[in-house]
Amino acid sequence: MKSISKRDLNQKTAKVLDRISAENEPVLITERGRPRWRIEPVDGQTDLWERLRTEGRLTRPKTGEVLWPTENPGDYTQAEVGILLDWAKGEH
Repeated sequence: MKSISKRDLNQKTAKVLDRISAENEPVLITERGRPRWRIEPVDGQTDLWERLRTEGRLTRPKTGEVLWPTENPGDYTQAEVGILLDWAKGEH
C-alpha cells in the first residue's frame, strides 16, 4: 500500500484522489511518519472480511484449540446466588 504524508495530501489533494481512483488502490496517510488514516476508492472496496484476510489481520482458529471451558461449572442454589450478588454489589 502506498503512503503519503498529511502535508502532501493537504497540498495535492486532487492529484492524490486521482491516483487513488486510477490505481483503484488505497493510500495510507501518515502524520509525522506514523500511519494515521487510509483513503480508498468506494468502487474498489472489497468485502471487509476479505480485506482483513488479505492484510493478514484475520486468520482461522487452530483446530482443536479450546478457547474457554465448555463444561458446566455446576448449579448454584438460590441462597448461593443471593450471597454472590450481595458480594458483587459490595453488600458484604
